[in-house]
Amino acid sequence: MGIGGFLFFASLPIVNITADCLIRMSIEEKVQGRAWGLIGIISQLGYVVAYAISGFLADNIFEPMFQENGILADSVGQFIGTGAGRGIGFSLIIGGVLIIVIAAIFYQNKEVRRLEDRYVS
Repeated sequence: MGIGGFLFFASLPIVNITADCLIRMSIEEKVQGRAWGLIGIISQLGYVVAYAISGFLADNIFEPMFQENGILADSVGQFIGTGAGRGIGFSLIIGGVLIIVIAAIFYQNKEVRRLEDRYVS
């Protein structure tokens, strides 16, 4: 779990810088302030939603699944273990998988690929 958490958080600066460069290069300078304001609101709303639901999901939904005789104790629990703290661990795993899925979707998006081709070369 520690290695996975480290890799997840170590990748965030790379993702942020890449997004920052693509946005700065593809949006006209005179509207960048408005664009960054909108981006800031959307990302901060994501934090609010995550903080509001993550503890509830980890403690009340996922944690019981990894207790003895829990729904996931004999399947996923074989890999990440069972007992206390596995609910939040499972939440982090789900977050990592979702990030990989979103990255794959964006990688396949032709509009995003054109941005990369236009500004990287």
